[in-house]
Amino acid sequence: RTVPLFLTDDRIGFVQSRCEFQNFEKNWLTRAQGLVQDGHYLVEQRSRAHAGWLFQFNGTGGIWRRATVEDAGGWSDYSLCEDLDLTVRAALQGWHGLFVSEPPIPGQVPEGIRDFRRQQRRWSNGFVQVAQKTVLPIWRSPWSLTRRVMAISLIAHQIFFPTAAIGLIAFFLGVILHGSLAPFAGMLEIIGLMTVLVALGITLPPYLALKRGTLADFVKTVASIPPLMIYLAFANGAKILQTLRGRKSTFKRTPKLDHEAATPVDAEVE
Repeated sequence: RTVPLFLTDDRIGFVQSRCEFQNFEKNWLTRAQGLVQDGHYLVEQRSRAHAGWLFQFNGTGGIWRRATVEDAGGWSDYSLCEDLDLTVRAALQGWHGLFVSEPPIPGQVPEGIRDFRRQQRRWSNGFVQVAQKTVLPIWRSPWSLTRRVMAISLIAHQIFFPTAAIGLIAFFLGVILHGSLAPFAGMLEIIGLMTVLVALGITLPPYLALKRGTLADFVKTVASIPPLMIYLAFANGAKILQTLRGRKSTFKRTPKLDHEAATPVDAEVE
């Protein structure tokens, strides 16, 4: 269903569809991931594609034009996110992606916190590796300023995690030193408002569009996302800083589960 779309534009390098996670209702963690991933595909990816900005090939649920891969120099294994690396190199060669909402591609999200942390850590480190190698080429490209800024914001956004961890530590130290939350009340109100706006803006539209459930279920699930992001800030933050200093990481795959047999499936690639 997506291959014919390559005939509509000879500079389409890849077609990316969205994932439909088969196990997103398994527990609170899978529901939170499903909510975030629906937002990633239907809000972030879709919006970037329609605006003509750089958006990533997700490593699954998509098809590449062979000529694009060859023109960009082929696959490279220096990063744990080789899919993002190829996306950037192809874009710098004048290719672009096409995002489609249909057909949805079946996939899975991690069902346990350990596998979730491992997956997120791999993505974070991979993005940092790609950013270190591609930020300057992007900035020196002939793209418009808006397009360059939005591309860099995509590949460098993982810096949020160590920044958030440092900010939280500084906040708690400030509260201890002042002995009161009062000096930080204004800041907390702004952060709270921004968190609500971002969380609702990214997750509510796809939740309603895909008819995922009731509003009560949505509220319960979306409330679990900020604490999950705080957890990742501390779980991933130090590793990201180590990667920035040159630490090498190995690919640790995320186990897939055969729910009918309730046993792990041996799969090499996400």
